Amino acid sequence: MKETSLRARYAYKLVANSVGMVTGFVVETMAARGLGAKVYGDFHFLNNFFQQSVSLLEFGSMIAFYTKLSRRQAEAKLVRFYWLYVAVTVALLFIAVFAAWAAGQASTLWPAQSMSSIGLAVSFAAVLWLANVAGKITDAYGFTVPAEKARMVLRLSAVFILAGLFFSGYFSLTGYFIWNVMASLALFGAFARVVVRSGQSFAGRALSGEAKEYVREFYTFCHPLIVFGIISAAATLADIWMLQHFAGSIEQGYYGLALRISAVCLVFTTAMTPLIAREFAVAHAQQNRQRMIELFLGKIPQLYVITAILAAFVFVHADTVAILIGGNQYHDAAPAVAILALYPLQQTYGQLSGSIFYATEQTALYRNIGAASIVAGVPLSYFLLSDHLHWGMNAGAIGLAAKTVIVSAVAINVQLYFNTRLLGLYLWRLMLHQLVTLVTCLLLAATSRLLIEHTINVSSPFVRLIGAAVIYMSFLAGSLYFFPAWAGLSWEVLRRLSKELINPKYKEHHP
Repeated sequence: MKETSLRARYAYKLVANSVGMVTGFVVETMAARGLGAKVYGDFHFLNNFFQQSVSLLEFGSMIAFYTKLSRRQAEAKLVRFYWLYVAVTVALLFIAVFAAWAAGQASTLWPAQSMSSIGLAVSFAAVLWLANVAGKITDAYGFTVPAEKARMVLRLSAVFILAGLFFSGYFSLTGYFIWNVMASLALFGAFARVVVRSGQSFAGRALSGEAKEYVREFYTFCHPLIVFGIISAAATLADIWMLQHFAGSIEQGYYGLALRISAVCLVFTTAMTPLIAREFAVAHAQQNRQRMIELFLGKIPQLYVITAILAAFVFVHADTVAILIGGNQYHDAAPAVAILALYPLQQTYGQLSGSIFYATEQTALYRNIGAASIVAGVPLSYFLLSDHLHWGMNAGAIGLAAKTVIVSAVAINVQLYFNTRLLGLYLWRLMLHQLVTLVTCLLLAATSRLLIEHTINVSSPFVRLIGAAVIYMSFLAGSLYFFPAWAGLSWEVLRRLSKELINPKYKEHHP
């Protein structure tokens, strides 16, 4: 199977993620409404708990695996080694859960949760990890296009199945967990099929004495991330545990809904992250610094603009978005939704700029920056989440959302400082670009809302939201045409982009 270009792979990744954005809204709407705020909060608590547990046990090894496989695609034994690591780690996770239950600590670790839900949550986390590893293999081999085609088909099919459960009245926490497990298993199978049909190795070849060498190699890459992984996962687990303990499942549901909505704003960044990480790894292996600079300046600021456009609109319309997705019972989730709408802005720089640390194997520096910010955030979490009897603010979902955005903003801009030094770029220009872009988008989004509320006399919040979106996009189009500098663009760049959209072969004849 021939490897496609970065542009084609990103296009398919973007289309698949756009489909995922739409289906994700549908899924979250059914889950939030079908389960209710309390049970939805239980799902978010258990799901987040075990996803972080997997992250803790993974120790950054999946990033190491993806980076190394991107460079050494013919090394089938590398694939076998990592699958063995995954199998052992998943087994340890199940053993740990069983041990906690046998020791009578289940109610302490997972307050007010049944063992059946706990078992399904850990199963979902394990199967999702398998699917994610399979997805990394397809991206590392350059088979993104067929993999994303399969992902789109499966997502649409899965949503129809979930809709059947929702409208039949059989929607429950157990059913929702089972649906997630089966959907992840299907995705794993689809990715495996893509790799096998391409002629590449999916399961790898038998190891014959190389295991120790791989362990040493992975340890060299990952050992700085082990401490960071433990600190990061432990802090995240502490956050959601404190939210559950002090505020309860309903506030957990508010935070979970806000977090899911914020993830939608990352659809474009998420599509590019694994692809640009691969390109950074290849460019660094070739010692092509100029290529790394071109990737950095050519992708990250533009993706930030797109993310800011989505995030600003959600921020301004947080109350409407929360109710449209979750129903009236999520009215109080609006402040958390608004705050977490800003989270994807930093994550755009964090995910894409963070790829440089992995590509250049500066994992120790990445660990130090991340660990320092996380440790500093722990007392902030306690102050915001604990109740008044424990000298806290008892701020619930709003408090955890605020803490998440603050800590992320500090850590990611410190990372950006080191990356700009590495590439010889000006940090202040990128920070100014972030500020100007966000302020401009917020002003345009707020203006569009004011106009729609004073010109259209309709009771439907959905109609008002669509009307505001149309006005907002019109404002954006006009401002980009007349004043493209606020987005870090120029008329020449805009003309070139428009010609490439109309004629995909334009770039081939106009390098």
